[in-house]
Amino acid sequence: SSYFLLGENTEVTCLLRPWSFHFFFVVAMAPLFIKVWRINALVGSKHIRIKRISNRKAALATVPLIMIQFAILLIFTFVDPYKPTEHIENSNGAVVQHIVCETNTNAFFATVVVFEGMLVITGCTLAYQSRNLNDEYNEVR
Repeated sequence: SSYFLLGENTEVTCLLRPWSFHFFFVVAMAPLFIKVWRINALVGSKHIRIKRISNRKAALATVPLIMIQFAILLIFTFVDPYKPTEHIENSNGAVVQHIVCETNTNAFFATVVVFEGMLVITGCTLAYQSRNLNDEYNEVR
């Protein structure tokens, strides 16, 4: 996991963790969504019509999703960044020190859950719509 490979919680690693997970989530998922959308648009329609969606157009369709995630991450990096916070607990005579990454509010969490949740719901909807396509478009053999 990218969370463990970055090392101890410092100012830099507390900022890199959300970037590494959330940004690359969208970078990985956006092309998959566009691919399924493209197949649905080309062969999933009940009406026969000639339609062309170039590779360039499909690739450019991923850019808005990636830019939205980039904007969310950039805004929260400056408005409410994750910072290392020290917690000291006394448990049965043993003192335990934890340094965790925390923000002042839950706004980042809520924003990312809504955006990425909408992406997942969209992906599930597209997958459901394409479930009955002809076997010649099936890549799972």
